[in-house]
Amino acid sequence: MKKSLSLFLAVCMLLVVCLSSTAFALPTAYSDSNIDDGNIDDGVNIAIQGGKSIELVGTVQPTIISVTMPAYIPFDMNYSLSTVNKVISPAIDVTNHSTVPVDISVGRTSVDLSKMPNASWSDNGDSILSDQIAVGLVESRTQPQDFSGAKWLKNGTNNTPLLTNLAANAVGRLYIVGNIGSAAGSTGTFTVTPTLIVALA
Repeated sequence: MKKSLSLFLAVCMLLVVCLSSTAFALPTAYSDSNIDDGNIDDGVNIAIQGGKSIELVGTVQPTIISVTMPAYIPFDMNYSLSTVNKVISPAIDVTNHSTVPVDISVGRTSVDLSKMPNASWSDNGDSILSDQIAVGLVESRTQPQDFSGAKWLKNGTNNTPLLTNLAANAVGRLYIVGNIGSAAGSTGTFTVTPTLIVALA
């Protein structure tokens, strides 16, 4: 039995801006501190009511997030596999070209089982009914034989972390894992489309 899954990875880039301190006031005027010493960290004076002022000093570090990964991953789901994992998939290498660590998670997943009328979706592949199919992703260096560490894809909102703190210029590797019930069908195809979110770690 051979299943062909289309796994589309839509990457949403999240720019996270972190401030070392936050000040709330009722500003009436803004001015440069007028210290011409060539230091780019010169502050900005914020005059507030009552004649008092505070000076905010800081720098902005521009960061470009650059992550590459396959956009389409076909795999085979096969009843005849002797392992608990019924999926054979290629390695999904995720390369962080950024100069900072990043976190990668699944924000949302869309599942299309319209070409498999006898099958239904399960959000947990560890325990499925006879008509169910479940698919997940697992961080691994080799093709997984079981479901250890599997992050199961849920139809709809996920908010599931996949790779945490992937270092700058590092490569993380994922594999697809899956489980299929005995009555889900021996022919047909289905499509799973997870939206991956990349954010600063």
